[in-house]
Amino acid sequence: MKEEPFFLINEFLEKERKELELVIDSFNVKNLRRNEKAVFLRNFTNEIFRSYRKTKKTRIVVEKHEELEMKRKERELLLKKKKDLLMKLKKFEEEKKIVIEALPNIKSKEIILSKETGMTLVKTEFDSNSYKVIEPKLTNNDIILLKEFEENVKNMNLDDKEKFLKQLRIICDKYNTKYSDEYFDKIRYYVVRDLKKFGKISALVEDKDVKEIICSGFGKPITINYKDKQDVSTNLEFKSEDELNNFILYLANKVNQKISVENPFLTASLDGFNLQATFGSEFVKPKFLISKI
Repeated sequence: MKEEPFFLINEFLEKERKELELVIDSFNVKNLRRNEKAVFLRNFTNEIFRSYRKTKKTRIVVEKHEELEMKRKERELLLKKKKDLLMKLKKFEEEKKIVIEALPNIKSKEIILSKETGMTLVKTEFDSNSYKVIEPKLTNNDIILLKEFEENVKNMNLDDKEKFLKQLRIICDKYNTKYSDEYFDKIRYYVVRDLKKFGKISALVEDKDVKEIICSGFGKPITINYKDKQDVSTNLEFKSEDELNNFILYLANKVNQKISVENPFLTASLDGFNLQATFGSEFVKPKFLISKI
């Protein structure tokens, strides 16, 4: 029988081997733990990065959405403003149209022109409902000057231009008023109107389209029949009973008739007109009617 080989075991070497294995095992465990930490760290970092990318992407989407929403709101605001502006413009055009339609159709006409300068002294405006006489404007100084001047020239031949001009220059110097051709035209118009024509209703008499002139009392607008229109109100009136009575006396004097409280009625014809008037008193009211024949 053959004997198996016998190996001697060195106890010291065995002990070192075991210690080495323990060290290796220990080292492997540490590496394993270190690897686990590295893996954890890597995974954690990746997750953070992914989360950041996701958050960034979400923020970009949100910001883009907010930007689009802001632009949408701006467009809506602009559209609203445009719509409001168009509505206001439409309303303005409608109101403008209404105003234009409501405006009277005013017809203007020159009635009296200056023989010297050709300047328009009196014109009228008619709008289907009313008739307006537009005369040269007088200042307070003009009114005082005119009143005195009419007293000075009432017995003078008003067609004598040289005498008229001389008297006018004298009174202009007295009232420290600058003389001019325009001023001559203005003062002469009023003097002729009051002393030779028909006073404040002269323009009505001169207008060929005025058929009748009706004054139903003082403090009331004088009315006219104009073309085919009846009872058209004018901007003329006699302010007081005395003013109206003085005018009726002036008409009576023109036709060489005398009227009084005892004989208050006037009926006459003059220069293509029929005159009817009543002198006012406590018994009757002053009034007149002038009809063109």
